[in-house]
Amino acid sequence: MDRVETIFSMTMQEIKDSINKWKDIMGNSEALNEYFEQGNCFLYDFPKYAEDSDYIHAYPGIHGDFLIFMFIPSNYDKPETKDIQSYVKASLAIQGQNTGRITKEEAVVRISDWVNHHKTWVKEQVDRPEGMFQAFQIDRDDYELSNTENYLGLKRHLLSHKTADLIVANLDGKDEVQYFDDFSTPVPPYSSSSAPQSSFYLLTL
Repeated sequence: MDRVETIFSMTMQEIKDSINKWKDIMGNSEALNEYFEQGNCFLYDFPKYAEDSDYIHAYPGIHGDFLIFMFIPSNYDKPETKDIQSYVKASLAIQGQNTGRITKEEAVVRISDWVNHHKTWVKEQVDRPEGMFQAFQIDRDDYELSNTENYLGLKRHLLSHKTADLIVANLDGKDEVQYFDDFSTPVPPYSSSSAPQSSFYLLTL
């Protein structure tokens, strides 16, 4: 499956339905893990209109019977945006390569941790107070090149706790990774300063 087939546009109803289907299974670790088996990588071609946004919002969803992520620049993720669906680009999950900016080595560790340990992590996460992620806020600076692959990962913390991560792999014209960047924040939990709940409009549909 090439980039053209993997990245696609959606209607407003499809966006709403996909987000709500994700919300419906957020507490069901078995259903979540079945979808996560479809892949850990999501493509995004950084558009010109996103350059004035501080962040890219990435929303997981279920479209048909497929796991997707929907990407929208933060400046357009607002109720007053006319034709908001035209700023949302969705990507099917694909099996990606296991490959501030982070080193390739650190990126590989986080991506591999997701591939190898996400089933256990999901079972534990659905019972935590913040529950399963509903979106990611990604720093606009992570998108250094126009073509990107966005990998689910697990970031290690003290006491063996891990949090979900979305790592941006910037690709050159030959689809080879040039830079790994990781200034992403899963929500919830929300932050009143950098990631307030009110800034994630698509979650209110």
